Amino acid sequence: MAAQGAPPKRDKESDDGDSGTIDEELDAVSRRAPPLALRDGASRAPSGVCGLERRTTSPCGLILAGSRGWPTSRPASTLKTDPDMALRAGRWRWSRTVWQRLFLLLLWLGQGIWVLLGPNPGRHWSRLADVLSRPSQGLASHWNNWRATRQEGRRSLAETRWENARLAAELAQLRTQAEQEAPRLSEADSAVRLLGLKQQIPLELKSARVIFSTRPATFGGLILDRGQDLDLVPDQGVLVPEGIVGRLWSVSGTQSKVLPADAPNASVAVMLIRSRATGVLQGLGSERALIRYLSNQEVVQVGEAVLTSGLDRVFPRGLLVGYVAEVAQGDLELRVIVNLSAPLDRVSHVLLLPPQPPLEVQPPFIAPESKPQRKRGMP
Repeated sequence: MAAQGAPPKRDKESDDGDSGTIDEELDAVSRRAPPLALRDGASRAPSGVCGLERRTTSPCGLILAGSRGWPTSRPASTLKTDPDMALRAGRWRWSRTVWQRLFLLLLWLGQGIWVLLGPNPGRHWSRLADVLSRPSQGLASHWNNWRATRQEGRRSLAETRWENARLAAELAQLRTQAEQEAPRLSEADSAVRLLGLKQQIPLELKSARVIFSTRPATFGGLILDRGQDLDLVPDQGVLVPEGIVGRLWSVSGTQSKVLPADAPNASVAVMLIRSRATGVLQGLGSERALIRYLSNQEVVQVGEAVLTSGLDRVFPRGLLVGYVAEVAQGDLELRVIVNLSAPLDRVSHVLLLPPQPPLEVQPPFIAPESKPQRKRGMP
């Protein structure tokens, strides 16, 4: 009976095809190897051989050998013919000491992790999961915010475009209404201003509307919609709130023609507001006129107002005609150019003075407002 712990003896008959043990084969390989190979592998050969001797009968050695692609039972002839493969087999097979050290290392790592995590490792795992999930959560939050902002921007853009279209349509409608109502508003404004002028002049004034203008012609004028049906006669004065317009030149049954004050054949008796010097206004066209028969001794300033004198018995005294634009010395008289104050090209409604009005018209008397008497002792 063999001693306990002794290595089992190999049966020589079971290795008929092999010549000796593995140790003998390795010794033979090392004797046949060249000196350079022996120097390179001198430090590794003993450990590899010893490891191979300890693992030849262990199951772990068989498993590792099989995992490296080597068969569990290799014939000795292969090891004899391929010494490098034998050296690699001894070098890559781990011994029991290596496995023990690896197990101790893993045990120490587990102990360290358990100490670091503490008695409640779930809390640390949840915290770690939270830390790891923060980037994805932040990315998802940014993505949702970007989508919400983009949708809100699209909605705001659509609402803005719709609002702009609605406002544009409303503006076009208002412009159309304003254009349609502009003539009526202009007529209403003119009527209001004529009413104010009519209240200021205590005479029987009649109103008429301008229906046509022939002013671009040489001796053109304004055509009114009233004539003999309103008891109009020639040489009646025509005026607007801004100033005088001219006089009636011809009157028919339902229409009448006005000779404007800037016509070359028109004349109006005028005077200067400061010196009270009188003259005759003669038209020059383009809403301009010349004052004739002013002495060179008169002092006339540019911008001075020119009023009607009432000597022609067409206009009463004191109605505005225009303002002095130019003053020049002549051989016998002053040359004074006047800009008419009435917009002759934009007149729509006029007032007609009665035939041969009085020389001077006093404004209507307006009683002053009576102030309530304050009692003694009251503030």
